[in-house]
This record gives sequence, C-alpha cells and structure tokens, in this order.
Amino acid sequence: MRKSYQTETKTNSRALAEHLAKNEQYLLPMVDLVMHSKVALDDALDDVSRAFIEALLLISASQVAGIPHSGSAAV
Repeated sequence: MRKSYQTETKTNSRALAEHLAKNEQYLLPMVDLVMHSKVALDDALDDVSRAFIEALLLISASQVAGIPHSGSAAV
C-alpha cells in the first residue's frame, strides 16, 4: 500500500508564519515542545553513543585477549 504525503511549500510556510505572528499565544507552547524534544533526543543520543563505545571496547578486548571461556583453575 502506497501512502501519499503532503509536502510543505513556501506558500504554506509563509501562511503558517503569518498565522503564528497573528496568534502568538500558540508560539510559546511550540517552542516548549521543541526544547523538550531536543533534551529527549540529546539523552537518547548520549545513551546510544555510550553503548556503542562500550560495544567497540568489548570487541577490541576480545580480539586482543581472546574470547572469555570457563576453564579449570591452575593447581
């Protein structure tokens, strides 16, 4: 099933800007939403980048030291 999407044109963008300029009470909640979204994205990227670096370090360690395995203790 193919979905059609409406694309934004300069006319639509200009009309939105004019509407927001006339009705500035809508502008502050939108700015607040954008700021909260930015914080959430920053947190998610921090978590993903930390996990990525940890995975790279584990791969590097296994290549240097070999894959960990259970063995008998030396007597």
